[in-house]
Amino acid sequence: MGVILALRKDHETVGGIGGLFANDPNDGLLVAQEAFWFIHPETRSLRSLRLIEAFETCCQERGAKRILLAHLVGDEKIGRFFHRIGYKPLETFYGKGI
Repeated sequence: MGVILALRKDHETVGGIGGLFANDPNDGLLVAQEAFWFIHPETRSLRSLRLIEAFETCCQERGAKRILLAHLVGDEKIGRFFHRIGYKPLETFYGKGI
């Protein structure tokens, strides 16, 4: 199961967020994992918070008990934003092209 939310301004899409749902193998809780999110730089600010809040509401309505968000390495500004709205670091992920 998944969800995609679009952020629109003046009838144009200026951002969005998408996520997937799965049961955590450790505790069985339904977890929402953000897969992508983007907001056009010219429309950021409060829209970032509104988009995350809409994603949280959508996830709660679908029964998720936990939400996981990610950001690119080195983007401490978004890390501070996540902290301000109640998120805490859990793990570090590594990637490799194959």
